[in-house]
Amino acid sequence: DKTRYAVGVAVPSGATELEKKLKEEGYSVVDLPRTPAIYTTFPFTGFLSILIGVMRVYPKMEAYCDAHSKCAAPFLEVCRCDGNNQGITEYFGVLGSKKPYFVGLEDPDEYAKAHGLKLK
Repeated sequence: DKTRYAVGVAVPSGATELEKKLKEEGYSVVDLPRTPAIYTTFPFTGFLSILIGVMRVYPKMEAYCDAHSKCAAPFLEVCRCDGNNQGITEYFGVLGSKKPYFVGLEDPDEYAKAHGLKLK
């Protein structure tokens, strides 16, 4: 199974000049609506934090979903750093409307069907 991902930047609502500049650089602009999600954080102090975070966080989120009969997908990672390699990674597993979060897919319904997901 192939891992699929999208990389981007979070832009505050109403930052039209920044959005315009990003579009000129070839980025797409997508609105991600608020939706219910499972959420946790892991400290970021350097490269190893990414590996350790992934090995610890995703199994715990999966166990939570199994224990509470939830289907979280897709997952988002938001990294916030202060410029000195000190920060935090926020992990979100979408529980609500999933379709807007499958960024860059031509047919999110086909992807969901192939992976056993229900898009609300």
